[in-house]
Amino acid sequence: MESTRPKSVKPTELTTGSEDAFVQKADEAGIRGLVHMKEIHWQPGNAFATVVGEEDISTPVRLPIHAVYQAFGKGEGQLRKIVDLLLTGGGQRVEAVVDISNAEQAHTSVAVTATLNQPESGSPVIVLDFSTQCEPQLPWRYPLPKTIPSGFLVVEAQVGSIIKANPEALTLLGIADDELANIPWQRTPEWLQFIREVVEQGSVTNRVLEILPDKTWLLFSAQYTKDNIYVVAQDVSAIQQQIKTLEQVNTGLDNFVYHASHDLRAPLRSMQGLITLLQNETNDAERNRFVGLIEGSIKRLDAFLVNLLSISRSRSSVPRPLLKINFMVEVEQSISSFFHLEDHKNLEISTRISQPNPFVSDLTQIRVILNNIISNAFKYRRYGIRKSRIKVEVRVSKKQANIKIWDNGIGLDEEHLPHVFDMFYRATDRSEGSGLGLFIVHETVERLKGNITITSRPNRGTTLTVILPNQFQRTSFSI
Repeated sequence: MESTRPKSVKPTELTTGSEDAFVQKADEAGIRGLVHMKEIHWQPGNAFATVVGEEDISTPVRLPIHAVYQAFGKGEGQLRKIVDLLLTGGGQRVEAVVDISNAEQAHTSVAVTATLNQPESGSPVIVLDFSTQCEPQLPWRYPLPKTIPSGFLVVEAQVGSIIKANPEALTLLGIADDELANIPWQRTPEWLQFIREVVEQGSVTNRVLEILPDKTWLLFSAQYTKDNIYVVAQDVSAIQQQIKTLEQVNTGLDNFVYHASHDLRAPLRSMQGLITLLQNETNDAERNRFVGLIEGSIKRLDAFLVNLLSISRSRSSVPRPLLKINFMVEVEQSISSFFHLEDHKNLEISTRISQPNPFVSDLTQIRVILNNIISNAFKYRRYGIRKSRIKVEVRVSKKQANIKIWDNGIGLDEEHLPHVFDMFYRATDRSEGSGLGLFIVHETVERLKGNITITSRPNRGTTLTVILPNQFQRTSFSI
């Protein structure tokens, strides 16, 4: 920064050392105190310095050097250190920010460039050049700026109440300016603890606090100054949601590993024990019974692995082909595959398919949904009644397919219904499965952008309703 020399006019001298007289005379010259100063020229050892105002001020003012120092208020000590540094050989140029706060101008500071000019003849001159732009010594000036993208708050340090907020902060907090005093959130233990730490430590940075449960999180940094705390707030809700999702995924993964290892080991250990018995058994009837039990364990293990494969496929990011689906064919094939495996004595199955419109979707996923729900209807039927019934109804429109599968089986208590779609959840002691069937159905329905609901009553039966969007209007699909 090049220094501007005083204009060639006779300076107005002020011989008194009074700070008030300095300000008064500077005001008369148009400098209006320190804020509008341009330069100070001082020859070490001289009792007077020349003060130059901004470009539109024509008259320099000659002032006692001690009055110049005193006029800096809080910054007097800083200014003296800058001058001493130059005089003791600390360099030819020093740049610093000097606090000139006073009763009228709180938190005000100026950028100072101090230069030691050594002419070829004559005594050295120290030139203090002041930036025309004053920057706050603290992070934020009061009143708060209105155009900064982050939220800014002024908080009363003793009780933690917000007393001022810029428009961005009001938006982040979801309130109007006249609602500041009535925010319940500012009386929470987390916020009050944050304020206490700021007061005790002077400043705290990067503290995340939850503003609205499971919706809004803000990142706060704050600095304490006398009676107030100045706070900057930024919205980190998207990041916190991702963190929460990852935590849920990790928890789900831990549960999956635990249950999967248990469900894999159980049939293997059963087979191991049955093989030992089989090796020592000589009675043919008992050997055949053991073989049948081993076969049952193998089937359970195979079913579990098939379910794991279904989960893997349903979560795959690879796009699947869209096909025209004939619900009459798919429902009949699903029923047939279980009808021959189960005891169908006293079992009555009815279907009603209404498909006047073409339906297009992911065929593999549709089969996963139908097979798992129909399988449960077979598996949890009641055998001690005159008629066990399973009904499958499908109605297809241009917009969607409504699939309803009803049975009069053992049913479920109401307390189980919120959890039936959870991974590895078994709602009945009769369950020999992995607890993955309805979890897979739910995930598959969600992947297809559909909806699934369940109603059930003990010893009355269960109804599952699935609504799936029709993708026939999409531009392309496989025949």
